[in-house]
Amino acid sequence: MNHSIFRLPSLSTIQPYCRQHQLKPCLGSIKITDVLDNIDTLFGPCPELNGTQYTGQVITDEELGIPKKRSGHTLSFDELATERRIDYLPLSDEMGGFCLEHVDGAVETVRIGEDIKAVELAVQAVKDGKVHIAHETSVGAISRLARNNYSAKPVFMASTCKKGTWRESLQNIQTVMEGWKCSEYGEQKNGPIFSVASDGDSTRHAALFMMCMHTEITSENPLFPFISGLLGLNRGVSYDNLTMDFDYKHLFKHGMVVKDVCINRDLLTLWLERLPGYNWSETSIHALLNPTDAQDVPRAVKLLLCIVELGSLDKNELDPSEAAEFEALCLLG
Repeated sequence: MNHSIFRLPSLSTIQPYCRQHQLKPCLGSIKITDVLDNIDTLFGPCPELNGTQYTGQVITDEELGIPKKRSGHTLSFDELATERRIDYLPLSDEMGGFCLEHVDGAVETVRIGEDIKAVELAVQAVKDGKVHIAHETSVGAISRLARNNYSAKPVFMASTCKKGTWRESLQNIQTVMEGWKCSEYGEQKNGPIFSVASDGDSTRHAALFMMCMHTEITSENPLFPFISGLLGLNRGVSYDNLTMDFDYKHLFKHGMVVKDVCINRDLLTLWLERLPGYNWSETSIHALLNPTDAQDVPRAVKLLLCIVELGSLDKNELDPSEAAEFEALCLLG
């Protein structure tokens, strides 16, 4: 195995050449300067590393294998679980870990200074329920739509309590977009952002809808020749052709439309009760359609097999509405 062409270098070999980026999270409020600094750190020139010491010289893009050609990018947002605690950042002498949604109005300052007055005020604000100690961190990362160097690079980080409004979520997205356009190492050098991606967060869905559904792609739009033949595609975009992209696995949880029939939990419950040979109860059907473990593969396979089995039902006694639902379920199965 040591002589295999697929062998990987050991940690002791990699560690001396590992670079620790000093990224700046948004602590007391959303600042475009924090986003700009992170973009410059991750997308700007990289100082050369000689062993474990920086030489002060700069490695060029060609030496790093980064092509000069500009390309499109995707801005992705999601949350990471974090410990519910307050951290001290010695470089900026600030407290981190308060939810960004409420810290601006509840805590006078997150900078500690020469005494502990700021700490005492922050503790009292938490006790009074004016601000929360966040249990998640919202992360906005930019990834390149290309064959190489496409890893997502986080440029926006902020602690969150997930109790914000769509307006606050929209402000976060617009701050990153504006930072990418203004940075020397953003759109100017690397290319524009084509789409904003998200998981199933409903608040961010509303924010992206307000941002990316301003206009519809028509024949005058340069994108029209590429999508005109894609029937059923959502053609809503922002003023600069920015599109929104959601994780389809999260969207399917809310149901799907097949031949104008909305297939969701309620519809499946009604039809699964018709399957012969099953002693269904309200509890068993609910457990099948609402598993406590989202990664329960055997239960998911059982549900899919039951949907396939619906095609064996006798359709001669169905009314027109039921016949349409039956046809949609057969296509799904």
